[in-house]
Amino acid sequence: MVISTLWAGRDVTDVEAAVTQGLTWMADNMNAAGCLSYWDPWGMLEMAGEVDHPLARRIVQKQVPMILRAQYGDGGWGDHSFQVFRALARHGLLEKLRSLPPQPADWRIVRSLDLPAGDYFGATWLDGRFWVGDRRTNEALAISRRNGRVVERLPLPEGKPRWLGTWHDELVLTQGDPWAGGQKRLLLLDTRDGSVERELPLDKFTHVGGATEVDGQLWIVDSFFGWLDRVDPEQADTPEPDAADTLAGPMPCYVTPADRGVWSCDSWAPAIIKSDYHGRFLDWGERPFGWVQGLAWDGQHLWALDADQHRLCEIEKATDW
Repeated sequence: MVISTLWAGRDVTDVEAAVTQGLTWMADNMNAAGCLSYWDPWGMLEMAGEVDHPLARRIVQKQVPMILRAQYGDGGWGDHSFQVFRALARHGLLEKLRSLPPQPADWRIVRSLDLPAGDYFGATWLDGRFWVGDRRTNEALAISRRNGRVVERLPLPEGKPRWLGTWHDELVLTQGDPWAGGQKRLLLLDTRDGSVERELPLDKFTHVGGATEVDGQLWIVDSFFGWLDRVDPEQADTPEPDAADTLAGPMPCYVTPADRGVWSCDSWAPAIIKSDYHGRFLDWGERPFGWVQGLAWDGQHLWALDADQHRLCEIEKATDW
């Protein structure tokens, strides 16, 4: 980062004003989840661990909740372990945190619906049923809220599936391999037979993320930059993400509408983050299990897809921040 470079050259020229300005902006604008716009929170922690400055310590302090929620069972942070230990040690926080008891979990799993074996992705709620995608069979499965049984199967169009969502009474499917190139598009699917009602190209998106109806609009996420596009699919021809329109997490994979806002699951931050309709931070919590592959809101409750364990879980906040 620029601040790291300036700090490394502090013996060559006077960089104090520039470093102070940059650190102040970061510390003032970082939210309670330790995130700032689409910036990598671990990159900011790495910078703050290099820079021996009171404002860098303030940044690390604001990232402590994220650090604690990201810790693995072995006590480390995987590839981020060096950055974490260096930042905490440099700013005198390591021993203080080591002396504290473990934090309680953010989420309670209220109810769990077991799903048949599959390679699941995405979750959404439509017409009183959950829908999840299965890469193994290239289908969308309608799931009973009562017992988790598959009550309907729809074939999905050919292409690399990304996420499922909803728009009015139709399913929304985003497609596009972020690494291998190929066509990136959004498809509106008729739930009666899986036929494509409308197709929108998403070539201007870096990584195609999730899409779903939020506050009367179709929200499409660029899951690399965290940028959004809010469109009316009946009018838009080529959606384009807006760098000025972001969520509270840096790299949201997908979004689901919720009470007075949206929940998104983030790839960079180890969290599920709630934003208001303008993208401003509202709430957050750690992932309730290893890797969440979908979020759905049934009108009252938040559900998370655990693809590894083949289950759909109703979750609720166990503690208040």
